[in-house]
Amino acid sequence: MVREQAMTVLKRLGMSESEVDGLLLAWQKESNGAPLSHDNFLAWISKKSDSARPAAGKVKFERVGHQVRMERPKEDPNLHPEVVLYGGEAVSELPFPANTNGRAVAEIDLTAIHENATVLQTLAAKSNRRIMAVLKANAYGHGAVPVAHTLYKCNGIDFFGVATVNEGIELRMSGVGSGARILIWVTHKSEWKACVEYELDICVTSEAMAQELIPWCESMLARGELECPLRAHVLINTGVSRSEPEGLGLQMDPTSGSDNQKEADAIAATIKELDIYESVKFVGIMAHLAPGASEFQALLNRFKKVVDTVRKNGTAISMIHLENSQTLLSGAVDNTWIRTLIEGPNQEYSTVGYCRTGGGLYGQREFTSMQPCITLKSQIRMVHVCKKGCPVGYERAWAPKEDIIIATLAIGFADGYAREFSNTATYGKCGKIAINGQEYPIAGKVCMDMLMVNCGPPSGTGSKIKPGDYGILFGKGGVSLENAAKILGTTQADISCDFTRRIERRYVRPPQPQNGWFVCTSVSDNLHPEVLYGGTSVGAVPYPIEAEVRLKFEVDLAAISHNANELQKLCAKTNRKLMGILKANSYGHGAVPVAHMLMKCNQMDFFGVASINEAIELRMSGIPPSVHILVLGPSDPLQSEWRMFNYYDLDIGVQNSETIDGLINWATEQKRNGDLPRPLRVHVLLNTGMSRVGLQTFFAADDEGDPNQYKEGVQEAARLIKKVADADKGAILFSAVMTHMCDAHKGNPFTQTQFARLKRVVTAARALGVRIPAIHMENSEATLEGLITPDQVRDILRGPNNEFDTVGYCRSGGGMYGQRNYPMIKPACRLMAQVRNVHVTPDDQVIATVACGYADGYSRDFGNEGSTYGKGGSVGIHGVICDIAGKVAMDLLTVKCGSKKSEAGSKVKVGDYAVLFGKGGPALKQAAGLLLTAQSDVTCDLTRRPERTYVNAPMRGIPADLSTGPP
Repeated sequence: MVREQAMTVLKRLGMSESEVDGLLLAWQKESNGAPLSHDNFLAWISKKSDSARPAAGKVKFERVGHQVRMERPKEDPNLHPEVVLYGGEAVSELPFPANTNGRAVAEIDLTAIHENATVLQTLAAKSNRRIMAVLKANAYGHGAVPVAHTLYKCNGIDFFGVATVNEGIELRMSGVGSGARILIWVTHKSEWKACVEYELDICVTSEAMAQELIPWCESMLARGELECPLRAHVLINTGVSRSEPEGLGLQMDPTSGSDNQKEADAIAATIKELDIYESVKFVGIMAHLAPGASEFQALLNRFKKVVDTVRKNGTAISMIHLENSQTLLSGAVDNTWIRTLIEGPNQEYSTVGYCRTGGGLYGQREFTSMQPCITLKSQIRMVHVCKKGCPVGYERAWAPKEDIIIATLAIGFADGYAREFSNTATYGKCGKIAINGQEYPIAGKVCMDMLMVNCGPPSGTGSKIKPGDYGILFGKGGVSLENAAKILGTTQADISCDFTRRIERRYVRPPQPQNGWFVCTSVSDNLHPEVLYGGTSVGAVPYPIEAEVRLKFEVDLAAISHNANELQKLCAKTNRKLMGILKANSYGHGAVPVAHMLMKCNQMDFFGVASINEAIELRMSGIPPSVHILVLGPSDPLQSEWRMFNYYDLDIGVQNSETIDGLINWATEQKRNGDLPRPLRVHVLLNTGMSRVGLQTFFAADDEGDPNQYKEGVQEAARLIKKVADADKGAILFSAVMTHMCDAHKGNPFTQTQFARLKRVVTAARALGVRIPAIHMENSEATLEGLITPDQVRDILRGPNNEFDTVGYCRSGGGMYGQRNYPMIKPACRLMAQVRNVHVTPDDQVIATVACGYADGYSRDFGNEGSTYGKGGSVGIHGVICDIAGKVAMDLLTVKCGSKKSEAGSKVKVGDYAVLFGKGGPALKQAAGLLLTAQSDVTCDLTRRPERTYVNAPMRGIPADLSTGPP
C-alpha cells in the first residue's frame, strides 16, 4: 500500500518507477527498523531532499494561511478588535474552498518566469554578472513566495530585492534561508532591528541616514543585541531624480556645474566611515537608471566617478548593481564598459556585479525573448438576451442598439480589475474580454464584483456562450497584458499589482529543480507551489511588531457604527432592518472586525457578501449561524460551491430558471442521500432594470405604459418563485425576493420604475399563493434619500390591510463606510504613509518622499506631470495640502512641501506621516472625484501591503464580560 501511494505521488512529480523503488530500498536501509508507513516515508523523503515537509493543508480548504510569528499581536485592539473586544477569531488569509471552480483566477506560469530568468541570466553573464530578482509588490502580483522558491531552486538565483521590511520577512518565514540575500529598498530606523533579526540587507539612501545608522548599530553591538553586522548598500542618485523626483540616494548633482568630484569625495568619505565599523558591513554600491533619459551616458559616468573614488579611498566594494530589466534587454549599457567598471581594466577587483530585474522576469517588457506569465480569467455566471434599448449596469450608462447576448462575469473593480475598462459614452476606455477565442467589448460600467460583456446578437457567435465558461480578461487566449496596459495608458505592473485578496492565484507548469526532485506534500501545489521546492506557505503578510508602520489604513469603527445606526433608524420608520454589506473586505475596511463590531454593537443579524470565500471567512472568524450571511453574487452554475453553502449555513441567491431547477434537484437528491444537514435558504433575485443578473421582469426600455411589454416576464418570474416556495422544505427554504437599484440618485425617477417592476412580481407571486418571507431592495443611497416612500414600503411588505407578514431589509454598504454625502454620515477612514526622506532642491524647495505607491493600491493617476500624465493629486503634510510631484512610482511618491520657510516645508521630517486621504488631508470624496470614480473604487483597491489599524472601537451593546474594553 505504501509503495502504491508513494508511486502515485512521486510519479506525478516527474520520478520514474525505478527511481521510486530505489528510494524505497534506501528507506529500508536507513529506517533502522521503523515501520513502513506513508507518513514516515513522506517525512523521510522530505528530509532526504534537504527540506522540511510543510504542515498538511486543511481538509476543507487548501489555502488557509498559517498564523505567522511576526504578525502583529492578536491582543492589540487597534489591530484585531474582533478578538479583543468582540469575542471573534482572527483569520490570516481569505479561504478558497477546495474542489470548487474559481470565481476569478490569476493563472501564473512558473516555467515562463523560470525561462525569462534564464534569458536575463544569460545576458548578464556576458559581462560576468548575476541576477537579483525583484520580488516587491508580491512579485508584481504573481506571488512573491512561490516565485522566490522557484527561482532559487530552478535558476540558482540567490539574491532578491523587495520594497518593504515585511516583504523581506515573509520570504524568510517561507523558508528562503540565509544562503540567499534579501535587499530592502527604503527603511525606517524602527525597522532596522527586524532587518538584523531576519538577515535583511538595507539601502542607505542619504547622508543623514548613514550618520544615524552607525551609532544605532554600535549601540546594538554594545548591548549584545547585534548577532551579525547589518549589511548596507549605498544608493547613489546620479540624476535619475530629474525624471522621477524621489530625492533618494547620496547626491551626484548634475546641475552643480563641475565634474562632480566634490560630491564623489563626500560619498566616498561616507562609505569609508560605514566600512570601518564592525557593526555595519558595507556591501556595495547601487543606482537607478532611466534608459530613456537624454543624459543616460552622463548618469553612467557620474556613477563610475563614485566607484573610482571609493576605490581610490581604499574601500573595497563587494558588489555593484546598476542595471534593470529594460537596460539589460536593450543593451543600453555596453558589456565591456560595465565589466571594466566592476572588475577593473585588469580584472584587479573581486567585485561581483548584479542586475536588478523585476518586470522582465514577469514578461512585462516589450522584447520577443520575454514570455507573458499571467492570465486573468473569470467565470461566466449568467447569460441572457438584453433587448434593444434596455440599459445595462449602474447609472444605465449604456444600452444596446439591437437585441444582444449579455454574459455576466464574476469579477469587478473590487478584485483589482480597473473600472476604467468600462464602456459608456462618458466614462471608460472599453476593455475587451475573450470568450471561446472571440473578443467581445465590455457593456456599461465595470461593477464592484461583476462586469457585463456584449456578446453580439443572438444569431452570432455569442449564442454558443454558456454559464460556467470562462472569460479571459488578459493573457493566454485573450488580450495581452501589454495591450490592456496600453488601453489604460499605464504600465503592465500597474495592472498585475492591483489584484486584491479575492483573486485566486493558481500556479501551472512548475519547472524542475536544478538538483534533486520535488518535495512530497499534501498541500495543494496549484495554490502553493513553494512547497514543491521545500518552502512553507505564509498567510497574511507579516508586520514587525516594534516597527513603525510604513503605510496604514486607519479605520474608525465608531464612525461605521454611527453610520449604521443612522441607517437603522431610517429603516425602523417602516419596520425594516439593515443588512450590512461586507463584500470586498468591507469596501477595504476589513470585513472580520467590522462584522463583529456591527453584530455586537449594532445588533445586526444579517450580512451580505459577494463571494463564497468572503462568507466562509466570516464563519471562520466566529460569526454564528444565528446571523445570516447572504452571498449576493451568483454562485458557480456548475454547482461546485453549493455544498459549501449548506456546510457553512449560508444564504444563496438564484438568478435564472436553470439555477433554480438545478439547485432544487441537487438539494433534493442530497437530502435523499442524507448529505444535507439543513435546508438551503434561497433568495430569488429579480432583474428590474440593471440587466446584470436576475429573473427578467421587463422586455423593453420603457414598459410603463404597455402591460404587454412586461406581463410575460412578470408571470414567469412569479411562477419560478412559486417553484422555489413549493420545493421540499427539508431541502429548500424560500427566504426572500430581492433586486438591485442601479440608478438611485436624488431626483431620478428610475428607482420608482424598478420598484414598480418589483411590486408587480411580488403581487403576481402572492396571487399564486406564495408567502414571501422577506424583501430587500433598497441600497444606502435609496434609503438615505427616501426614494421609495414609507407608504410604498408598508404596502409591499404588509399589504393595504396588513394581510402579509413579509419582513423588510435595506442593504447598506457605502453608507456604512461614510461613502455617501449626507450630513448624518461620518467619514470612516484615512490613509497615511510615512515620510522616508526629505531633501531640498537647488531652488530651495522641500521635497518629501512618502512610502506609498501604486503597488499599494494608491492610483497611479494621482501623479502630477502636467499635461503628460496624471490628474494632479495632493496629500496632507502637517495639515497643509501639498501637491504630488511627478509620477506615483511603484512603492513611493514625492510631495512638494513648499520652500524651507513655508508651513509644511519648515516642519516636515523623516518619520512624519502624510495623509493621502481622510482627516488631515484631501477628503476621500475629493480624491475619488479627481479620478472620476466611486469612493469605493479608491478604498477597495488597497492591496495587502497597507496595514489596517482600528480606532475608536465602540462598546455599546457588548456583553458584560467584554464591556471593560482593552486590557
